[in-house]
Amino acid sequence: KREGKIPDEDDNFHFAKITKKWAEGHTNLKFEEGESPEEVAERQAEFLDLLLSKKNENTILIAMHGRALKILLSKIIHNDLSKMDQFDHTNLCLYVLNYDYQTNTFELTKYNDTSHLEVSKNTQ
Repeated sequence: KREGKIPDEDDNFHFAKITKKWAEGHTNLKFEEGESPEEVAERQAEFLDLLLSKKNENTILIAMHGRALKILLSKIIHNDLSKMDQFDHTNLCLYVLNYDYQTNTFELTKYNDTSHLEVSKNTQ
């Protein structure tokens, strides 16, 4: 029941320990009352199937939390959840992907981009 609370030293220790295990390939591990990366990826796969079935859509914006973003990108770019921490993120960052329906592949064209935040600061 730590949702919304500031992590303490013990929380940080457990987070570092589990993320190290995930990077070693143990992506079935999870925090108490949480989901494993594999469980998140399974939920995301249902959404991704629905999304890719919409062949007439041109641009789609998906907003999500950082860990979910890392899991999604890792799965669709590398198909390996242990590589999720290769994807950095900052608040309100933007990743842009293009999908090729002929090859069923994603191409990453923008990575952790925050240039749109600078533009909005200059217009205030």
